[in-house]
Amino acid sequence: MKKFRRLASVLMLAVAVVFAAGCTKKDPHTDIKMKNVTDITASSAVVHAKAAALGGAVIAERGFMYDDKEPAHGTRVECGSGTGEFEATLTGLEPATEYKVLAYIIDGKGDQVGTNYIKFTTLGK
Repeated sequence: MKKFRRLASVLMLAVAVVFAAGCTKKDPHTDIKMKNVTDITASSAVVHAKAAALGGAVIAERGFMYDDKEPAHGTRVECGSGTGEFEATLTGLEPATEYKVLAYIIDGKGDQVGTNYIKFTTLGK
């Protein structure tokens, strides 16, 4: 009976250690959020986003993609790397045109993560 209790205690301790280690380890992951579009004119707009990296993840590149049809296939504006808020001024836009813009990041593994796009319309002439 003593051997059984001792074995049970060792097994319970091992399970507790494995469970605790699994609970404290965080998988590296990144997050990107479009914030808003400001200062819209007939030919430009300022776009804002925020990038985050958790659990040791790395953001190798961040920026925006925009187009009047499909942002993922449009113009790409790179805004450096790392975490935090960032912005870019989109220029050369057509007056009175609806654009779609999304924020993206490329993590340290080369995987691209993007947001849902935000629509905005430039002012008329």
